[in-house]
Amino acid sequence: MKKRISTVFITAFLILNIGITVFANAGPGYSKGRSSIGVMTVFDQSPIVVEKEILNIDISSVPEINTVEDSWLNDYSSCFTAEYRLYNPTEYDITTRLFFPFGNTPEYVEKWNEEGGLKIYQDKAKYSVKVNGEETDKKLRHTYGIVKFDAEQAIQELMDGQVKDEFFHPDMTVTKYVYRFDSDNVEEIDLVWKWENENGIRAVQPAYTHGYFMTESTMNFHPKKDGTIEFYIFGEPLDENPVFKDYSRSAKDWDTTGELIHTETQTLREYILKKYDDVDKGYMISESDWYNIYLRRLQNNINRDVMIISSFYDFEVSVTGVMNWYEYEITIPAGGRVVNTVTAPIYPTIYYDVNPYEYQYVYLLSPAEKWAEFKDIEININTPFEILKSTLSELEKTEKGYRYTHKSLPEGELEFTLSTGIKMPVQPNPYVKVFGGFMLIFCGCIGLFLWRIYRAIKKYEAEHGKFKG
Repeated sequence: MKKRISTVFITAFLILNIGITVFANAGPGYSKGRSSIGVMTVFDQSPIVVEKEILNIDISSVPEINTVEDSWLNDYSSCFTAEYRLYNPTEYDITTRLFFPFGNTPEYVEKWNEEGGLKIYQDKAKYSVKVNGEETDKKLRHTYGIVKFDAEQAIQELMDGQVKDEFFHPDMTVTKYVYRFDSDNVEEIDLVWKWENENGIRAVQPAYTHGYFMTESTMNFHPKKDGTIEFYIFGEPLDENPVFKDYSRSAKDWDTTGELIHTETQTLREYILKKYDDVDKGYMISESDWYNIYLRRLQNNINRDVMIISSFYDFEVSVTGVMNWYEYEITIPAGGRVVNTVTAPIYPTIYYDVNPYEYQYVYLLSPAEKWAEFKDIEININTPFEILKSTLSELEKTEKGYRYTHKSLPEGELEFTLSTGIKMPVQPNPYVKVFGGFMLIFCGCIGLFLWRIYRAIKKYEAEHGKFKG
């Protein structure tokens, strides 16, 4: 007997990567890495038992962020391998669809190339998904990954194929408006948005990502060189020309009129997929995943109280805002066992405010509580470096590093911080240099000014007697 179960697991290397890469002695003093998650079942009715998880975390090197070169990435070998020994206690075969999220790319492995574009190090060759020791077929998938990760929501999107929204729907009308003003006289134009009259039937978004400031009732544009401004209306097209204000005019004469020179109408799906045509195909994002990702970005950027959508760069969707997944299937025979192994690079959060630097690693264990039963766990942290602190108080020192065993899941998450013991050279902060140079020039000018005043007073006193100021 064979039964297909629509149970879904997350075999995971999950990243929560919303941080800012900074130089030593500049900014918050850390660069965000990504957290890892073990295999988990999304639905509570999963009959599959985890007889044992063996988690090997191999840290032979740490990221080299004090260099403009990215050659270290090719040799970077620190990774984790999670082996799950799964048992099917039922009387029927179970075919299970699994998802392995391996997250965004940490910001310290992103580089700006000479052309000013963002270059992402492609490390997908370092990921592995095996069943009983053999590589299994897997499909690359993507979901939106900027906001807090919701596993069940993301899995639902991957399974259902399309994000649902009360306002945004694939066939809604999206209209682009282009107005032209007198470019010789107009520096700023305010579009007055009567949001209180919209009743949710339309929303507005600037068509470019600079030169405007938004409030709840106005959208401020700096017209382009040709005197044009551009914006999109999502939903019902405008039934009359919008009100524009030019506050550079004299008081009480702020109203101005722009010339409507172009409109372009399309459906939301066409609008989103037109953006898809510009995506770097090296990221291998499918059309369906791209639609969901972009729609999630719109949802995240709309203020539904005033129906204004803040603008954003498309690369924030296609690169920094994407959660990467592998999708695959395994079949466990009735009363049988399968070993599922996943391998992925591991990227720590790096703290620069101490020297030697400290590297924090996080592996989330709590999601595994959704399994029908989770028996033994063994954790091996193989590293020559010293662990300074850990949430596991029972870590045992070994020849290869550290070891932990338990008959059930430990409480809380696995977090540990290590140090290489190597002091890093202090990186000069370019902003401090610039600021210091500016202050030196400023103080020099002030000194020269005061010296000239002093000399002028002395000259006056020599000619006219003591100065009475």
